[in-house]
Order: sequence, then C-alpha cells, then structure tokens
Amino acid sequence: AVESRIIEIEDRWRHANWQVSLNGEARELGVPQTDAIEDASRTSDLVVTVSDRHPPLGRGYQLYTMKPDGSEQRRITRDGLNVHARLSPDGQTVAYLHAEKGAADIRVSSTNGTDERVVYQSEAKTMLGNGACWSPDGKYLAMAIFEAPDGVTGVNDGAPAELRNGRLLITSADGKFRKEVAPAALHVLDLGFLDWQ
Repeated sequence: AVESRIIEIEDRWRHANWQVSLNGEARELGVPQTDAIEDASRTSDLVVTVSDRHPPLGRGYQLYTMKPDGSEQRRITRDGLNVHARLSPDGQTVAYLHAEKGAADIRVSSTNGTDERVVYQSEAKTMLGNGACWSPDGKYLAMAIFEAPDGVTGVNDGAPAELRNGRLLITSADGKFRKEVAPAALHVLDLGFLDWQ
C-alpha cells in the first residue's frame, strides 16, 4: 500500500517549468519535475521552488533554491507546510508562509537555508492571506491578515468569505517594526498575491 500511494502522488504531481522571453522563445528549465517554481530572482539566475519530493510524502511542502538548470539545489525548509515563497529584491533572502499544527507564520531565510527567523506569528483567531511580498528596497514585508469567525482555528478552516476585518500588515524584514493599515474595505476574496510597487 505504501508503494501504491507514493506512485500515485508522484504520477499526480509533475511540473513543467519554462522560461519564456518577450519575443516568445520558450525553453524548458532543468528544475526537477517534482518541483513548482514559486519565484525567480530579478537576474534570473536563481529560482525558489516548492516540492513534496521527500518523505513523508503528502505531509508538507518544502522549499528549495537552485539555478534554473536545476544545479546547486539547496533545501531551505525542513518541517511543516511551506508555501508562497518570494525572493527579496537582491535575491539573498526568501520570505514564505509556514504552517504547522493549525498555526501559521511568515518566516524569512537566506537562500542557502541558514538564518531562518519568524517575522510574524499569527495570533489567536488571526489568519494570513497568501504569504508576504517585499518592498522594492528589501527592508519591509507586506501581508494580508484577517480575523477568523468563532470555531475556526486551523490555517485552512472555514470558507474564505467568513473571514473579516481584513487589513495589511507591514513589518520590517527582521520583524522588529510593525504597522497595520486598514483599508476601507478589504475582503479575502479580493486578494490574490500581494505586490509592492
């Protein structure tokens, strides 16, 4: 039964990662088919990927950095579910959403997997949107946070429409500075992935 499950997961999650130029020329990258690219550096010499390639399969996505040809792979997370990775403007740091045991936080790590730290820990009844985005100078992160209704405690529990009091949280990359901005109307269904211009 274990082999059957592993084969089923491997057959189901295959990714094709391509680079397309402005003139329409496309080339398939050497990133493993087990990985999906989450973000690429501005110089296109580094990608961060998400994958469930290591056991226990189906138990949590981990993040990797590598060159677009698949060389110099580094695993930068070790536990929990790690998604929505974004590279800093200088390509040296990765911000991502980490979830484990019903709690979620935003973490940053160097692209070689060292110096991991939590910059925002979700509080009771607070849920995070789709990760965080970097300011153009790489000093700050912005993320969407919401209040969960009574009885909703898990990261993915409840219907998105039930989340309320949406607001943006700006934090420094070291987590020491924090400021909330509450737009007049921010609903979880309005949000895709944030970007900072």
